[in-house]
This record gives sequence, C-alpha cells and structure tokens, in this order.
Amino acid sequence: MLVRVVSAVMFLAMAASVNAAASVDGILCDILGQAAVLPPC
Repeated sequence: MLVRVVSAVMFLAMAASVNAAASVDGILCDILGQAAVLPPC
C-alpha cells in the first residue's frame, strides 16, 4: 500500500504543470519532502 502512495506522490509531483520549469533536483526535493510526512508502517 505504501508503494502506491509513494508512486502517486511521484506522479503528481512530476506531472504538475507548476513543476514544468523545475529542475530534477527541485522535483526530487519536493518528492522527498512529501514522503517524509508519511507515517511509518
């Protein structure tokens, strides 16, 4: 289940039009920040 959540977060972060001009590093930081708030299993 956690894999699906992380996959969805990654998809939204990479597909969002607000991130069209963002660098790969910027998108990665955004994904890591969102994943950091997930509760542990």
